Amino acid sequence: MFKRLESTRLHAAIILSLLSVLAALVLIQIPGEEAGLHLSRFWIIGALIVSLLLLLFLGHRYHVLYLGKLNRKKERFRATFEQAAVGIAHVSRTGQFLAINDRFCEMVGYTKSEMLERTFQDITHLDDLETDLAHAQDLLDGKSLSYSLEKRYLHKDGKTVWVNLTVSILRDDAGRPRWFVSVVEDISARKLAEAKVRLYQKRLQGLIAELGNTTEIERARIAVALHDSVVQSLASALMKLDLIGNHPSTPGHDDSLLEVSGLLRQCILEINGISADLNLS
Repeated sequence: MFKRLESTRLHAAIILSLLSVLAALVLIQIPGEEAGLHLSRFWIIGALIVSLLLLLFLGHRYHVLYLGKLNRKKERFRATFEQAAVGIAHVSRTGQFLAINDRFCEMVGYTKSEMLERTFQDITHLDDLETDLAHAQDLLDGKSLSYSLEKRYLHKDGKTVWVNLTVSILRDDAGRPRWFVSVVEDISARKLAEAKVRLYQKRLQGLIAELGNTTEIERARIAVALHDSVVQSLASALMKLDLIGNHPSTPGHDDSLLEVSGLLRQCILEINGISADLNLS
């Protein structure tokens, strides 16, 4: 892109040099040359000068239009970069943040200036760093075109932020890596809901294991109660989580999470009720 602009400037300089040479030729009269020949040469060179001036004007016009088009592309890119609903960052080959949007900064709690002084290694959870670096090296080596993974960032206040990270690499005309392009989506809410489901499933398994100490009739009654209430609620919660995971950016995402939270609270109440029945029996 910028090579084209430099080429345009070079052409303009060459044309100006030619005009200067032609003008000098017009002004110089060869000794012994007839006046008519000198005048003819003057008109021929004059026509060439006009043609070159027109060419120079057209080149300048192209230069102005090209710059305008380039500026419009820059503005569209800047608007997309800054207003995206997900975090976007340009990262150097060594991990230094080169450019970053506001959404990414909000996720990790740092300002833009603070982020530009850091590397992605600085804010990555240690347990996820080795995997992330291995994928990044594969990109640099040309073994892959992009990669996606779920990883954890460390928020400025110390908490953990779960994200879905997608990374590609930008190369120059010679194929050399220039920088990474990272797109980051905050999935902390989904991860929290999944953890709650796993916790309640574990508690449920423990409760079922304790049923071995009850009579056969009592076990059958409790099994029916668990299937018709708790298991159904957990299954519904898991279906909601799968839907959220497959379509993380669809409208109603927050409402779905609230519904899952409600289902899990219902499971707690039902398990507590069954436990109370067991204690009374």
